[in-house]
Amino acid sequence: ALSAALDSVRIESVFFGLSEFASPWGVAVGKKDSIILHVQLEGRSWLEVDGMREAVEVEAGDLLLLPHGKAHRLRASLKAKATPIERLIETARHG
Repeated sequence: ALSAALDSVRIESVFFGLSEFASPWGVAVGKKDSIILHVQLEGRSWLEVDGMREAVEVEAGDLLLLPHGKAHRLRASLKAKATPIERLIETARHG
């Protein structure tokens, strides 16, 4: 069933980023008109999605799929400040 669903998806563009953060860290992603995918390679974090009541703990190896591009925050702890992803990308571009 998953293979059939993926076969019907037409990918028009992709943004890929590999990030390594040190605590305390947090990233905020605004609503997108696309599917959003995160993979937690190491450690733990918390996912908060607009419209969800509670944060979800994320562990190494977890794959997060937001099929409707909802705004969300991914943070090392629920107290960590979440920086907008656009600001992080701009900072990375300019060193």
